[in-house]
Amino acid sequence: MTDEFNALRENQTWTLVPHSSRQNAVGCIWVFKIKRLADGSIERYKARLVAKGFHQQHGLDYDETFSPMCAKTQLFDLEEDPLSDATQYHHLIGLLQYLTLTCLDIAFAVHHVAHFMSTPRTTHLATVKRILRYLKGTLYIGLVFCPSSGPLALHAYSDADWVECPDTRRSTSSYCIFLGPNLIS
Repeated sequence: MTDEFNALRENQTWTLVPHSSRQNAVGCIWVFKIKRLADGSIERYKARLVAKGFHQQHGLDYDETFSPMCAKTQLFDLEEDPLSDATQYHHLIGLLQYLTLTCLDIAFAVHHVAHFMSTPRTTHLATVKRILRYLKGTLYIGLVFCPSSGPLALHAYSDADWVECPDTRRSTSSYCIFLGPNLIS
């Protein structure tokens, strides 16, 4: 916590001003996280001071905002050169698509990078490698199938976001199917 707080002070993240009764004071909270290595062991403990900005009102408490990161990650960059040999990319996407049959947690990410099969770029390959690192770190995490005492019923749920993708302006949909209490697809 001390390191994080000192870094915020050194970077002059905020400016203290006298409190006015016409403005909302911004509170903050500490958020703690454990950073783990690929094998699951602890790399370090992290602490982050987060402002409760949701109490503020635009025009009253602030006029503009700044964020060093994009709200949505875009995987399509026209200025980046396509991969010279996309064979590895195509092979990895095929393997990952097969894995989505049993690893449902990667289905959305794999579906997203599969959109770039025709002209994959370095960013897309880096994203695929990130998915592979995720899989390596979650080898022993999976779905548990348990017996059902009652009759097995099949339930299906679906969801979609319409024209939400910032790269293609296409919709994304997903589904999950339960057999009794067990997620099967």
